[in-house]
Amino acid sequence: MKTLVLFDFDGTITTKDTMLDLAKCYAGYFRYYIIMLVISPLLLCMKLKLVSNSFTKEIFLGLFFGGMNELEFMQLCQRYSSQQLPNLIRPKALAEIQMHQQQGATVVVVSASAKHWLIDWCNQQNISLLCTQLEIIDGKLTGKLKGPNCNGPEKVNRIKAAYNLSAFEKIIAYGDSSGDKEMFAISHDHNYKPFRKA
Repeated sequence: MKTLVLFDFDGTITTKDTMLDLAKCYAGYFRYYIIMLVISPLLLCMKLKLVSNSFTKEIFLGLFFGGMNELEFMQLCQRYSSQQLPNLIRPKALAEIQMHQQQGATVVVVSASAKHWLIDWCNQQNISLLCTQLEIIDGKLTGKLKGPNCNGPEKVNRIKAAYNLSAFEKIIAYGDSSGDKEMFAISHDHNYKPFRKA
């Protein structure tokens, strides 16, 4: 049976949001929490759906990483991926990924996080990656997204652009938030917060 297995990343494979964790590691606790305090009204508006997740994300990225040299950012992300990220991986999630791989399934991470800090881990695990892209102009991060945020309906758009779903006899999805419901809708079997006790 040809199977496609779709994994959300933050909160599903990991124990926390990696974008927030990366920013905290880069800025340090004091600066991180000061910035979070400053943008807390915006975060509340996002929770109340008064502003979009994408808009809030761009403000966040701009405050922490806007104007940063891409090479410097890549080096930061590589250090984060090798030193911090392994500590956030849920053991049962990794075991589930490896089980599907051993069964010959096509395993894909579909994430609203960015390629810069996910790609090394995905390559190490031999997992394909569909994710949010960051805008780079003249070798520097603008803080903006390049294209839509890979969340909600956009996850399905990316999946359909990369894979012919009719070629798979079974599609399995794993996620932990409302941003995964559209991905669940195209799957035959979906798993909500399956690794929380891992």
